[in-house]
Amino acid sequence: MEKTDWGVMTDSKPTNAILLAFAIILSAIGTAHADGELNLELNKVEPVGKGCRIFMVFGNKTSAAISSFKPDLVFFDKNGVIADRLVVEGGPLPAGKTRVKLFDVAGLGCDAIQRILLNDIRACSGQAPDACLAMTRTSSRNRIEFIK
Repeated sequence: MEKTDWGVMTDSKPTNAILLAFAIILSAIGTAHADGELNLELNKVEPVGKGCRIFMVFGNKTSAAISSFKPDLVFFDKNGVIADRLVVEGGPLPAGKTRVKLFDVAGLGCDAIQRILLNDIRACSGQAPDACLAMTRTSSRNRIEFIK
């Protein structure tokens, strides 16, 4: 037994082992995506039939490749009413790479969309979707607001 700086008696071997295990676990949890962020940019929209084609820029600013990245998007009309919901596949996203992905929202014209909400992340290649959501940043280059 050893006396700590606080005057508490402790057996240093189990305490050191517990601290080492805790440090290893924290390191393993944080290494995959802690070194950067994921960027989703609503870049452009264009009418396609009675729907809207969305041009989205996906940027992986981490050191880990992401094989599947599925944002859950909610579309609001000009009255603030939910008009549609769509889960899209943004992956694969190699580490440090930016990609453009297109997807169509059928039956919802571009002019009817006021705002898009990044509601959730449904998949993030083995990582906790909540962690990916926390490190995802949204932006827009057009009149449609893109929020998280």
